[in-house]
Amino acid sequence: ELVIYRRKIEEDRIFGSVTVADIVSALKEKGFEVDKKFIELDQPIKKLGVYEIPVKFSPDRVVTIKLEVIEEK
Repeated sequence: ELVIYRRKIEEDRIFGSVTVADIVSALKEKGFEVDKKFIELDQPIKKLGVYEIPVKFSPDRVVTIKLEVIEEK
């Protein structure tokens, strides 16, 4: 499970967004080197919440990562 913190601007919307680059950085902090081309994120995440992010190493090797975007205090 990954956790990324972002400032909340209203209700569940965040300031900025969570991108593939942010996910790669969070994985690197946990000791995992993953190329951004393997991360399947259709569009940047713009709300707080829990997300299932597919990491596709090959057509038959897909790992799903649980990503939680939490309000930065």
